[in-house]
Amino acid sequence: MEEAVTKIGLRADCAALIWNVYLDFEKMILNSAEGKESDILRAAFENSAKRMADITAFEDRLTDAEDLNEKLSILMEYIEFEMQTKDPVRIQMMFERAVCTSADNPNAAVWLQYGNWLDSSLKLPQVSVEVYARAVRHSPCTALWQQYFTALERSNATANEIDSKWPEARSTITTPDEGLSLYRTYIYLLRRRVAKEDGNDYAVVLEKFEEGAAFLAEKFGSHWDSPKAQYRKNYALFLYTVVKQPDKARKIWNDILASGSGHLAAAWLEAANLERYFGELNNARKLYYRAINSASDHPFTVIFLSFQCFILLWYLMLSYNSNEKSVLCKSWTRRSRK
Repeated sequence: MEEAVTKIGLRADCAALIWNVYLDFEKMILNSAEGKESDILRAAFENSAKRMADITAFEDRLTDAEDLNEKLSILMEYIEFEMQTKDPVRIQMMFERAVCTSADNPNAAVWLQYGNWLDSSLKLPQVSVEVYARAVRHSPCTALWQQYFTALERSNATANEIDSKWPEARSTITTPDEGLSLYRTYIYLLRRRVAKEDGNDYAVVLEKFEEGAAFLAEKFGSHWDSPKAQYRKNYALFLYTVVKQPDKARKIWNDILASGSGHLAAAWLEAANLERYFGELNNARKLYYRAINSASDHPFTVIFLSFQCFILLWYLMLSYNSNEKSVLCKSWTRRSRK
């Protein structure tokens, strides 16, 4: 009886069936026992009866609703109403009712809202994992898989358990943006795993970065990472800052600048700043020079680039002899005239 009550005991549409049976059972026990009803039980019953009056309006609207979208809209309002009570049992019961209502035509948005509530309010990793497992089975999409991977990590699932789900998750990618988001979630998960194990071998992370670039390029063509090139930028930043492979990062940035971002002053600034802080000053100087001749989207930024280049040139000159300084000054003068 308790298990049945736990499953549907708070559903206003069908809970009466199980409660009537349960109450008859309890009355039989009560009649055979000595003593009076507990005041606590009486108060709980009265509160429940009052609560029933509050939710009657929602139940009437659900009864009158004809199509699925209308029912889901009412159920979302119902959930918001229940959230005001801050009773996790009632809220979870309403979410379960919503996903059951849309079972024939699964709605990813409902599952996502359910998962967000579990992650932010209930905060029981194992419960989240169980719900996400059902969610990706009924309504597979990259957003749900991202949250599923995060829930698995929080629940201390084994590496094998998490990694075994990756091929299925990857198969749900339908757009470049979805690919970027899903790969980023999984790659950062791998990075945290390596860091947690006190290791410095990020080979598995680098391998996944390479896999993502190849997979997305093959699936979506040459513009898979356009227009912001965020995937390759993340990869280059990781190479610069974590694994200390500036040469490889430099090649990625050269590819970014040559494949659609070369006219953007902000892209040149980003590449040059990475070289200044994590690469070599001389390479940063070269990037500033190239930026002055290539950037065309914002003239004021080009002036700023020119000034940055001058400052960097000045710092470099401090370490050169007089002949080298003369050569650098002449070079700068020629470029300034251009």
